[in-house]
Formats: sequence, structure tokens, C-alpha cells
Amino acid sequence: MTAAALNRSSFAPRIVGVFSLVAFFAVVEILIRSNLISRFIVPPPSEIVASFKRVIVEERVVTRFFQTMVECLTAGLMLTFFGVAGGVLLHRFDLLRRATETW
Repeated sequence: MTAAALNRSSFAPRIVGVFSLVAFFAVVEILIRSNLISRFIVPPPSEIVASFKRVIVEERVVTRFFQTMVECLTAGLMLTFFGVAGGVLLHRFDLLRRATETW
């Protein structure tokens, strides 16, 4: 394949990007295994990938994600409800609006 054909290919940038990412992780792994980088500071990429299954299954990440999502939606609804109610009160009662104006 010529350089011009490689430049026209839509897969070339993706291949180079994936190769660069793999090469980066390989270099980091080599540096950690040769003790140039402390494994106490930076865990090896191979150990990180191996821990994904444990984190997802044993720590129930999906369940906790949905629990957090429900909590965020509930907080948003409560914020909307009380914010609108407070705005209506401030709009209707001039004394309350003037009392809280400097807040």
C-alpha cells in the first residue's frame, strides 16, 4: 500500500491510534516490571485489566450505578420542586422578597 492510499484510508488513523495506545501500555508495563516505576505508585496495566471482572461482579458496580442515577434524579426533582415553590413565594410576597434580597 502506498503512502497516498494509506492517507486516503479511513482506517489508518484508527489503526495508528490503537497501536499507539497499546505501545504506550506496553512501555509502561515494561518500565514497572523493570522497577524504573514503582508498582506501589502505578499498578501495572495487566493487573488493572485483570481486576475489572472482580470490580464489576463482586462490588456490584452496575447496581450501584443505577442507585446513584436514581438518587441524582430524585435530588433533581426535589431541587426543582422546592426551587419553583421558593420562587413562587418570593414572587407573591414582597416582604419575603425584600427580606431575602441581599442573600
